[in-house]
Amino acid sequence: MSHYRFCPLSGNCVIISKKRKRRPSDFAFDGFENENIESPFIYGNEHKTPDEIYAVRNDSSVPNTPGWQVRVVPNKYNALDIEKEPKKIRFGLYDTIDGCGAHEVIIDTPKFPSSIYDFSTPEIVVLLETIAVRIADLGRDLRLKYILPFKNNGPFSGATIAHPHTQIMALPFLPHTTETEMLRCKTYYAEHSRSLLEDLAQEELIVKSRIVFKSENFLAFCPFASSHPFAINIMPVSQKNDFLNLDTARRQELADLLRETITRLGHAIDKASFNIVFRLKPPVREDERDYNLYHLIDNYYGWRIELTPRLLLEGGFELGSSVHINSVPPEEAAEFLRNVKGRR
Repeated sequence: MSHYRFCPLSGNCVIISKKRKRRPSDFAFDGFENENIESPFIYGNEHKTPDEIYAVRNDSSVPNTPGWQVRVVPNKYNALDIEKEPKKIRFGLYDTIDGCGAHEVIIDTPKFPSSIYDFSTPEIVVLLETIAVRIADLGRDLRLKYILPFKNNGPFSGATIAHPHTQIMALPFLPHTTETEMLRCKTYYAEHSRSLLEDLAQEELIVKSRIVFKSENFLAFCPFASSHPFAINIMPVSQKNDFLNLDTARRQELADLLRETITRLGHAIDKASFNIVFRLKPPVREDERDYNLYHLIDNYYGWRIELTPRLLLEGGFELGSSVHINSVPPEEAAEFLRNVKGRR
């Protein structure tokens, strides 16, 4: 009844075990303890946040006042400091780097109470455009080598405030998992002269059983080696559709697919907590140390969006082995999500 599956991108292993199978209704959801407290992100509370870095506003409004659709501010409780330099310090066996980096908050909407489950396609379009603008801007800072936009939705996702918001963190180094994935993709390209991400998309289109929803240029599917029940990946069919340079029509198409996927996921898991992670190409750096890694990156690497429901806590086995046990095979999860009520 159980078997191992291996992810071709990361090399990570998961155990698919139907003996531990659960239905979506078995996963309980509890709301935020403080969700009825006035949000610091609503209209009129702009003074409660740091000064905005960027905003999509009405023509007549001015910074740090009402009249915005989306607003970007430094995280008030930032984990990283853009004013620092990535100075390396060694303590005996141990290496450290000063906390250089960026930590920004995108306030998705002035509406509250609200949820990403309630967003319209135009609202998601503006959010995607804002993420692209901020990534492009941060990418011009040569100190920063990795930029990660992410959304924590719900109390078990790591979110500490109920008002819909997205975060961006930028680091002065590539995380090991990202570098490993890039190297695996580059090795695949060297052996096959094809993109592993594009081949994964084509494989899912051929197999079909793990697809949740698809459009002309994008697809949402439950990955073959899903580490969590009802996990979903969204990726372009062709990596030529670069996230930062999507035209208006394709960005709207992506927003529509993302909205449909989130709607189906919300109905399937009763709006439980989940994370959205935007896994994008890192900004290209031309220094000698990184040349081999970044050379031909547009040919071998790309981007995807990961939606991970937080339905179960990790146990000792997962922590000790880094191998996850998934009680819902992705083929069954995708079938359930296809049949659940969406917006279409």
